[in-house]
Amino acid sequence: MLDGEGALAPGSIKNHIGFVKGLFSFVYKKGYLKLPADPMQKVSYTPPEGNKRDDFTLDERRRMLTPRPLKLIPVGSAVAGRVGVEHGAL
Repeated sequence: MLDGEGALAPGSIKNHIGFVKGLFSFVYKKGYLKLPADPMQKVSYTPPEGNKRDDFTLDERRRMLTPRPLKLIPVGSAVAGRVGVEHGAL
């Protein structure tokens, strides 16, 4: 996290560095930064290899893609108590 409590994910680090690089590149090209070169030009970050999760098995894919009937919940009983309540009385 940016508040100093905990670590940032590698993807977040890459995004933050990309933002800062873009900002410095913009101000350098516009002439707002009076330096001989863009200070972030050579900065790079390659995230470490993360934990790879296994692909879904063929059976898991079939279960996810097989349509199932919807289980309907009757809503009439849930709103029946409000029938006859005057407008604004809630």
